[in-house]
Order: sequence, then C-alpha cells, then structure tokens
Amino acid sequence: MASPPLIFPPPPAPPAQRGAALATTLILLVIVTLLALGATRFVAQEEKMATGILDRAIAFQSAEEGLRHGESLIPQNPPTRAAPPEMSGNCNQTSCTDGLCFPPDPDCPPRWQDPSFTGWHDWLAQTDERLPVQGYVEYLGEFPNWSLCDREIPMAPNCLSPRYRVTVRAVRTPGATVILESQYQGP
Repeated sequence: MASPPLIFPPPPAPPAQRGAALATTLILLVIVTLLALGATRFVAQEEKMATGILDRAIAFQSAEEGLRHGESLIPQNPPTRAAPPEMSGNCNQTSCTDGLCFPPDPDCPPRWQDPSFTGWHDWLAQTDERLPVQGYVEYLGEFPNWSLCDREIPMAPNCLSPRYRVTVRAVRTPGATVILESQYQGP
C-alpha cells in the first residue's frame, strides 16, 4: 500500500502591505529636492555677493591709483590760488578747468555730491587691470606745516603752505562706484 500523500499546510498569509516604504521614500525625495533648491539659491546669492565685492575692490584700486595720479599733477600744474569765496549764504560754486578747480564755496554742497557738477576730468584710461578714473583738484587755502606755527612771532617763513583736496571716482558699470578724497599739502 501506498503511503498517503504528504500534505503540507498552506503557507501563512503575508502581512498586509500598506505601501509605507513608498510613501517614506517619496517624502525623503521631496525633502532632499527642497534642500537642493535652497542650496542652489544660496550659492547664487553668494556668487552675486562675491561679484559685488570684486567690483568694489577693482573700483577702489583704480580710484587709489587716480588719487596718486592727481597728487602728482599738483606740483606741475597747481590749481588757481584764488581766495576762497565769501560766505554769503548763497551757493556760488565756481567752475573747473581740466580738473583744476577754484576753492570750493562753503555754502555749497561738496562738488562730488552735486549732480549738476561737470568738472570731472578724465585722468586715467581703462585698461585690463584698471577702470577709467575721473577727478579734480581744489585749492583749499594756506595751512600750517606744523602745529601752532602760525601763532609764533615772528612766523617762520616755511610755516604755511598750500593745501589741496584731490577727489577721484572710479565707476564699474554696472556695479560699484568708489569716490575717494585725499588732502595734499605741498610747497
């Protein structure tokens, strides 16, 4: 006689799958995508900031070179040493010729702040390393070379010397504009 066939019990039913792995993966994918977009925006903003810093640094270096150039022009061709204008309460700013200006009127805003001022003179042309630089020189009057020398009796012959203000601007379009001033006291 033959032995009865072996009957195995049916395998247990698998637990009900609810799709939790799929949902978790999709949520993680959305989070990673949002982080990547945020990082991209952050990197783009950092790049704009770095470009602005570079523009300003190039404009600043160009303006510094323009200051040195303007200061070197003073001994060769000093501006007119006319007396400073009277303080009448009215703005009467005088003009400039070839970047050399009469003394500023104290009743007026500084020339560099005046949008109608047309006395900027082209001093340095643009090169690969430098922006174009414009500037002007103003005679400010006679000032002591050392403290209180103008109060000595008799006053030393080399006590007073002329003082000039050199103002330059370098503009990177579009980008930074740098305006620098220096005071130069010369012979």
